[in-house]
Amino acid sequence: MKPLLGGALRRFASLFRKSRLDAELDDEVRFHLEMETRANLERGMGPEEARRAARRSFGGVEQVKEVYRARRGLPWADSLLQDLRYALRTMRRSPVFTAVVLLSLAFGIGTNSAIFGLVDALLLQLLPVHEADRLVLLEKADRNEKTPLFSWTELARLQAGCTACSGVLGYTAPFDLVLRPPTLRNTSGEQQGDQLQQDQPRRAGRAGRPGGPDQQGPPAAPSLAEETAAGQIVSGNFFTLLGVRAAAGRAFTAADDAVPNGQPVAVISYGYWQRHLALDPAAVGRTLVVNGVPLTIVGVAPRAFSGVIVDQAPDVFLPISMQAATRGYADVRTQGEGNHELPLWNQLNVQWLNVMARLAPATSARQAAAELTVLLRQVTAQEALTQNDAQTRLDLLSETVVLSPGGHGVSDLRRRFTRPLLILMVVALLVLLIACTNVASLLLARADGRRREMAVRLGIGAGRGRLIRQLLTESLLLSFLGGALGLLFAHWGSALLLGLVSRSALRALDLSVDLRRVAFAAAVALVTGVAFGLAPALQSTRLDLSSALKKGASALAGGTQSGKAATGVLGRARLPLGRLLIAVQIGLTLVLLVGAGLFVRSLRNLMGIETGYERQALLLLDLNWQVVDAKGELLLDIYRRLVGRAQALPGVRSASLSLLGLLSGNARTSNFTVPGYAARPGERMDVLQCPVTPGYFATVGIALVGGRDFGPQDRAGAPAVAIINETMARRYFGQGRERSPVGRRFGLGGMRHANDLQVVGVVRDAKSDSNTFREMTQPTAYLPVAQKPEQLYDFEVRTALANPLAIGGPLRQAIAEVEPLLAVSSVATIGEQVDRVLARERAVARLTGFFGLLALLLAAIGLYGVMSYNVARRTNEIGLRMALGAARGQVVAMVLQETARLTVAGVAAGLLAALAAVRLVSSQLFGMTAYDPATLVTATAVLVTVALLAGLLPALRAADTDPMAALRYE
Repeated sequence: MKPLLGGALRRFASLFRKSRLDAELDDEVRFHLEMETRANLERGMGPEEARRAARRSFGGVEQVKEVYRARRGLPWADSLLQDLRYALRTMRRSPVFTAVVLLSLAFGIGTNSAIFGLVDALLLQLLPVHEADRLVLLEKADRNEKTPLFSWTELARLQAGCTACSGVLGYTAPFDLVLRPPTLRNTSGEQQGDQLQQDQPRRAGRAGRPGGPDQQGPPAAPSLAEETAAGQIVSGNFFTLLGVRAAAGRAFTAADDAVPNGQPVAVISYGYWQRHLALDPAAVGRTLVVNGVPLTIVGVAPRAFSGVIVDQAPDVFLPISMQAATRGYADVRTQGEGNHELPLWNQLNVQWLNVMARLAPATSARQAAAELTVLLRQVTAQEALTQNDAQTRLDLLSETVVLSPGGHGVSDLRRRFTRPLLILMVVALLVLLIACTNVASLLLARADGRRREMAVRLGIGAGRGRLIRQLLTESLLLSFLGGALGLLFAHWGSALLLGLVSRSALRALDLSVDLRRVAFAAAVALVTGVAFGLAPALQSTRLDLSSALKKGASALAGGTQSGKAATGVLGRARLPLGRLLIAVQIGLTLVLLVGAGLFVRSLRNLMGIETGYERQALLLLDLNWQVVDAKGELLLDIYRRLVGRAQALPGVRSASLSLLGLLSGNARTSNFTVPGYAARPGERMDVLQCPVTPGYFATVGIALVGGRDFGPQDRAGAPAVAIINETMARRYFGQGRERSPVGRRFGLGGMRHANDLQVVGVVRDAKSDSNTFREMTQPTAYLPVAQKPEQLYDFEVRTALANPLAIGGPLRQAIAEVEPLLAVSSVATIGEQVDRVLARERAVARLTGFFGLLALLLAAIGLYGVMSYNVARRTNEIGLRMALGAARGQVVAMVLQETARLTVAGVAAGLLAALAAVRLVSSQLFGMTAYDPATLVTATAVLVTVALLAGLLPALRAADTDPMAALRYE
């Protein structure tokens, strides 16, 4: 074994010292010849005869050298290096051809790599944790619905009792909070003074959201360093169960979760540590103020880990024990009695935690689900005792735990974009096919001109296999160079694609070029290199040598064995495979153009949806009340001052506040009861609730169609009132004006609340919930916030400005003057909100449109290149025709006739393929069918026009041929 290994290593090493070995071989051959010559001289031969005899005795010098070179080295590697050097020389001789091929392949491979990068990050990659494949996500399911939310009591019971799991952890989705970072060392190494530890900042509450009573002292002065950041609440075993070790300091432990408000600690993300604390190790142990509460930074999460929600990146992790103090939470679902103003710690009926578990070794998901269901029902039996409604009690007692794989983490983008991403992957593959057919067509045209070269090489003894290998080496070199260039496009393209979908996910998802992306690009390059290079290699080496060596280049061009002239400019016998590739390219391009047209028209339909409010000059601000302690009349006074201060600004017409920001994704639903209305079997009596300030409908532009608006009379202590939308009025209060709902009553909750609210007005339907933007408008009830004060998070401002964002700065200043601790999370126009809601459709429409235009460009280049080359090859024939009297228009028509034949063939095949393929995307379209005639006609007309223009340019050049020069052309 050792001698074999040593010989292999010596052979490999010889590749890197060929010059030295060749010099040694020359010396050795010269020595042998001299010794033999000296022996011949001693035998009595003359000097010249002695040298000739020595050479005859030694044999062919070069042949002997080749034998020894083969024994000492790797012949296949030498041959490969020769092929690569020849391929590089060939590429340098044709820079334009090389550039077109490389760009075509770069676009084809780059688009596929870009889409693969996003698919890999969202769908394929496992979480960077220990044994991710053993993780499962938990959901509760009853007879009607499933929910991923659990109460803390349910989580604690599952953690304590599940033997089928190695552990159970809880977490929330990331949410906004207000941070003040610690003060670290200055550049000179001196301590600047930890002002945070001296201030004892206050703990601030948020009325109307989960939290609890104040537990800290007076408020600290606001700091300019405060900022809105993303936080996430996790259980104490979150990091240890996942097998994630801190990059600095330590992670949470079970002790951090044992006592409510007992461990004021936090773990920051690596990204926050890098962006705000310059990776300073001194950050661990410092104080970080979160929502006004000082917490000690005990550790830093590792760089590759941003939680189990893969498309969101929290800045700080908080233990569950600190939820009440910091009042942090994300989604909350209340079933029965619950109070969001109290700590969520021990409330049975408030579900606010997502749950993940790790299966124990040798345990199946079915076994774990059965045991977890038993444990859950021990808690839901207690929850059922608090319910007044019999149906709710039955639903609780029937709940089961449903497990799903959790190794890939949780992702809202995955849920929304899996099908669009797969569609884009197919589209990118079509672009790659078009690029391959384009390159294959160009290589076929070039191979047609290299037949004399191939004939000469075959004639002097080169084998056909050797020539095919040489041509495939050229194709693969082009392909891998195009793939390398495509990787650069892919790195930029993945970030651009994700930015079209969700800018917040750019920070969470790793889209850097890694080994997986490189391996994918290399595999695609290898396949494409063989795919587009094999046919030209086979065709260019399939020659009749006797005919090829006798005839000139013009006779060789057709590859025919007879001297017959081929008909048509391309010639049916001349390039049959090239004609087929051009037709395929045109057909695939038409499929992409039809798809792009459908998605663009679908997006236009969505953007044209009647929203029910005026979109022009409307500005939306998202308020963060995390560190503002105001309730009751004090809160209402802040609202009045905010609205008054905003309306006093130049350019502002009106302002209002609401709980549900227009298309913000926030939604509060509640079951309701209408006296005299009997729900149908299976009908869910749910209504969107939206507390608002007076003037809300005028500010956002929702028209009042009946009754009155809210006014000063709708104050605390006055009869409770509501304004409902047309959908709710029509569905639950009858049809038409003869049965107006104004004056009638309904209630939020069961029958005992059925008469709590009186309807005083009806407004137009408005698309306020982004989750149902594409669906029927939901029943909505607007409530005057004065009758039940709570924190409103959305500030609407109607302006008289062409650019509403210009008032953003003054508005922020005005808000700070009214309430210095009130933070503004975001400022956006209603147009930007619509863009966010339609991010998926917009991204798909833009990308398919880009791919369609790219395919159109590639098809035009391919058709133009092949037609131009063949017009050039038939220059003498065209000159002869013109010398015999052919008019300029006849020559143009002759070229365009062949172009039209190819275009018609490709369009016919493309239409059939498009009609079969569009059924796959019909579910992604809005307001139209997949067989939209206008889209089919427009796409066909565009493609035919571009194809004829691509053929017209060579036709015009052919018509300008000088007959005398053409007749001398060879």
